[in-house]
Amino acid sequence: MDRSSVPYLIGFFIVFLLGLFLGGILGIAIAIIGVLLLSFTIFFFRDPKRSIPEDEDAIVSPADGVVIGIDDYEVESISGGKRLSIFMSPLDVHINRAPVDGDVVSVKHFSGKFHRAFEESASLENERVDMLLSSSRGNIFVRQIAGIIARRIICRAKSGDVLKRGEKYGIIHFGSRVEIVIPPNANFVVGDGDRVVGGETIIARWRNKWGE
Repeated sequence: MDRSSVPYLIGFFIVFLLGLFLGGILGIAIAIIGVLLLSFTIFFFRDPKRSIPEDEDAIVSPADGVVIGIDDYEVESISGGKRLSIFMSPLDVHINRAPVDGDVVSVKHFSGKFHRAFEESASLENERVDMLLSSSRGNIFVRQIAGIIARRIICRAKSGDVLKRGEKYGIIHFGSRVEIVIPPNANFVVGDGDRVVGGETIIARWRNKWGE
């Protein structure tokens, strides 16, 4: 279970204890609510084991969820890039993982609104964290986006860190969206509507060596 769950677990356990202390019908109801909230927290912050592909050409999904779009997209560090957007429902695992082996070039946080995560406007208008990775094959850009329910983005990576493919680097609380932009020397191998698993599903492949 992700460690960011601790404050929620403590809070909901206190609710459960309060219900026991109060007793009676009201106390029982509060205790049941506490148990339900504890159960949901344990479920939401689960951290299942993942089988990370060893294929050197593989770019893995940074998140669990459903692919909701692939389009041409450029960021300052990637010219002629393509973007893949993943919608994460409250029922998905919300831990984010590095798509490739790479050095963290930058991590930037942007305050914003809380549109529904599957809306295109969420990409630039919502609260988000942008991370740029530099790998031996090219740059990769990953964006964590808060949704209408998600109000907290955690990115534990920082500039100068070195991440391994499939390594956990953050989490978004309670429903969200993650985007990844790849350079022209890589191709997506999944499409709209496909379900992907963070750190495990190969979503793209490198075509050639860096600079070729």
